[in-house]
Amino acid sequence: MADAAAVAKQFQDAAQAAKRATDATPVPAGAAAHSATGAGKAGGATGGITDWGAASSPAGVPAGGRRGAGAVPGGLPGGRTAAEEDQIMAQMRHVDLTTALMGEREGEIDALASDVVQVNAIMKDLAGLVEEQGKAIDDLEANVGDAVVSTETGVGHLTQAAKYAARYRKCLIVFVVLLLLIAGGLTAYFLISNRK
Repeated sequence: MADAAAVAKQFQDAAQAAKRATDATPVPAGAAAHSATGAGKAGGATGGITDWGAASSPAGVPAGGRRGAGAVPGGLPGGRTAAEEDQIMAQMRHVDLTTALMGEREGEIDALASDVVQVNAIMKDLAGLVEEQGKAIDDLEANVGDAVVSTETGVGHLTQAAKYAARYRKCLIVFVVLLLLIAGGLTAYFLISNRK
């Protein structure tokens, strides 16, 4: 039981560590200004991935951060080139994707930790039932032991009764034989007396 609780605690710690790692991910230059305008919130409805190329294109620059043929070099905010702007957009998309994946993993870890806690509770309930059944089995075993002892005692009594019955039959036979002898003797005596 303690192992299951420890596993659940480890999962929760891992989820919190993942969240801290996501919060500590460095944001490229220009991303803070972009998130301050609220454009980054548009990605919440599309699975947490923001289309930075379309949302943050400055005036005069098409979606994706590429300037037209007539654009003046250095016309982007902060004096960045189109390649730098594309790199920043790619980094921001990567950060959004990583954040979304981390959120999904955190949710899965939380769900798994909840499942482990439920399994732990079920195992505790089963342990309680097994303990109760163990007590009932112990009582049943004690009753069976008592029944065996009682049966053995009864067998001993029956054996003694059989011996007493055998003795009684022998005594009865001897008594009948004696009665027959006495009766025969008396009959013979009376017959002899009558002849005289």
